[in-house]
Amino acid sequence: MNIKKNIKAHGWTLKQLAQAMGVTQPAISALLNGNATLYKLKEIANVMGIPVAELLLEEEEQINSFKCPHCGKVIKISING
Repeated sequence: MNIKKNIKAHGWTLKQLAQAMGVTQPAISALLNGNATLYKLKEIANVMGIPVAELLLEEEEQINSFKCPHCGKVIKISING
């Protein structure tokens, strides 16, 4: 899973994200290089205005699924309208 790549794909730099979150760029880098908690991922996604799932997508996966960062299982999301 490459969260940094997904952040960039949504038009954000780590510097912009850090400024929006009120932290330093090295702090964001350290967070993303370590084991980011679901709470922190939700905070990042909220600042970016996207669902958390979009941060967790692998390149080959579609928007309706993501890989669990804990067990590695693919989780499919469906929206019944």
